[in-house]
Amino acid sequence: MGKRDSNIDPFNAGEPILPWQDPDSELRDDEPGERPSYEAPKRAASQDSRRRANNPDDTRKRIKSASFVTRPKTKKHPFAKIITVIVVFIVTTGLFGLHREVASKRFITSFTGFDDTVADEELDISELDEDESECLGITMSRIELMMTPGTDEHAEAVGIISETLEGQIRQNHNLSLDQLGIDRTAFAERCMESLVFSPDSAFAFPDDPEPYGAVYLDATAIDTLMLSIDFCEELEGYFEDEGISPFQGDVSLTPEQKAHVSNLLLEMADDADTFTSFARIQLHVTADGWAIDEGEYEETLRHTFQAYRII
Repeated sequence: MGKRDSNIDPFNAGEPILPWQDPDSELRDDEPGERPSYEAPKRAASQDSRRRANNPDDTRKRIKSASFVTRPKTKKHPFAKIITVIVVFIVTTGLFGLHREVASKRFITSFTGFDDTVADEELDISELDEDESECLGITMSRIELMMTPGTDEHAEAVGIISETLEGQIRQNHNLSLDQLGIDRTAFAERCMESLVFSPDSAFAFPDDPEPYGAVYLDATAIDTLMLSIDFCEELEGYFEDEGISPFQGDVSLTPEQKAHVSNLLLEMADDADTFTSFARIQLHVTADGWAIDEGEYEETLRHTFQAYRII
């Protein structure tokens, strides 16, 4: 510090002179003194940054880029794939076995249509027990009666098969089989002649609380529904050529026209598509022994020949 006068009366002295106010004093670096003022720079936002801050699209992009983070993919060990295949195989095999067991005991469904030929392997009758053999015999006898003209079973089949054809014709042309000169019995028999069947299996459970049995058949026959639809299309073309308008008053075909329509139907039946199905004949126990369930039998016929009611 600079030298100062020590002979100053402290009571009469004037205002003290600070070191940096004394021109003769020499300031050290560690002593206070005037230093250049420093102002921290202010960070002003640029126009671009302000625009980005106020732009909602940019905001959405930033949120999106922060929200959807790509997760690293985990690589499965080869043994994991092998174990997965084994588990799927075991589960599939188990379900298939369960399906066969339930089908043989509780008849999952009456019919299951499939596009295939009739089974080549015939049922080994020697493996059936007494009740199963009886159920099979009753079923074969019913089919034989159905194919025999003059029986009630034959008449029932004729009515079921021809009903589909007549329903389709009434719906499309407002005419009956009789008005067209079509012999319903001849048509139904032509369809029945196409039937090819083979017994697949037979089951009987006489000791069940509600005894029942069933015979399963692989069957192929004319697809009556598709034949009826195709015939109506051909009939429409024939009516146009003949100037016949079925929906405009009563229509009366000449004998020649009826003969033409009847022959056309039988010719189409010869070349008709067939339908293959897995059919079931269900039986139950009565006071007289095993008997066919008539309600299910009718559904069997309808499904086998695709002879459904036309509403």
